[in-house]
Amino acid sequence: MAQELDNAVLCLFDPACNPDIRTQAEAFCKQIQADANFFGIAAERLRATSHANVRFWCLQALFQAVSSKDEYLSVPQDKRNEVKGTLLTWWHSVLAERSEASYILNKYAQVIVALCRAEYPHEWPGFFSDLLSLLALGERSVDLFLRIMATLDEELLSHELQGDDALRADASRVKDAMRVGPISDVVSALFGAVVHFQTSNSSLSAQSLSVLKRYVEWIDIGLVVNDHFVPLLFKLLSESVELRGPAAGCLGEILSKKMTPVGKYDLLVRIGVLEAISRIVPAEEDVDFALSMVKLVAGIARELHGIFSQLRATATSSADDAVRTAYWNWCCGTYVPCSALFFLSQRCSACVGSGRFSDHR
Repeated sequence: MAQELDNAVLCLFDPACNPDIRTQAEAFCKQIQADANFFGIAAERLRATSHANVRFWCLQALFQAVSSKDEYLSVPQDKRNEVKGTLLTWWHSVLAERSEASYILNKYAQVIVALCRAEYPHEWPGFFSDLLSLLALGERSVDLFLRIMATLDEELLSHELQGDDALRADASRVKDAMRVGPISDVVSALFGAVVHFQTSNSSLSAQSLSVLKRYVEWIDIGLVVNDHFVPLLFKLLSESVELRGPAAGCLGEILSKKMTPVGKYDLLVRIGVLEAISRIVPAEEDVDFALSMVKLVAGIARELHGIFSQLRATATSSADDAVRTAYWNWCCGTYVPCSALFFLSQRCSACVGSGRFSDHR
């Protein structure tokens, strides 16, 4: 059976395979997927095969099976546990130890996310703790975790307000469970990866910032606006050629979080973002970073305009007028000179004047 399955899958991936044999191979693979012991077969071949295309097929077949949520949850618990155990063991003993093709890692991430959608938190309450426990295995584990977290946002969590009813319900359920439990550990792990790899593997640090940016919108602001993370972002903006672009993007996402006008005003003053930005002058050759900074400053301008518009529209007392006046004075005394200093820098002016800004809006 094992060799037959490998041969059938390899035929499917071989453009030169005889059409009649390909038809037989497709029928055989469909037969395997319909087999009552499919999960056991797929788990065994994932562990044992030496062919990358067979591993990919096993993951794709598992993804399709788990994505049929109601059918998957009707599978006996012991068989579902076997699949989860196989996937985590494969991560621990194989994926953390040797290089694997990106298309297989991405498909693995899809399977894990499908399992999260189907089982977290009721059937698999330790989902995130199980994943986080594997980060200590090294850079490959961190890379795989980041792929999973990016896929989780892309294929599930970002659909809380769109998509079909079932997808929205699953996204809300997973988000709610994350808020009261593991999200602080996830953010801490992402922060740790940014710090740990910023010099030894800057691409992993950049990837960690990009993943964190995806989650800023809905997590508690205290997880990212604190005495550890904000100073790190400012440090990266001013010192790290490789990481300042992702840091600017992450900072922009933090500043665009929805909150009351007074809360947003307090945030801008408290973290001193304008003063920090005014001290950063992008290098002439680093046009991409200059564009990131232009977008960041422009984003801050939009936020400031929104704050003032809301304060003006909702002012009903002398106390409200006092808040608005204080905000206006701060804006004129801080934002205008800081942003002017940035935009008037010769290098940023050249960047904007080059026309490339219009391509990055």
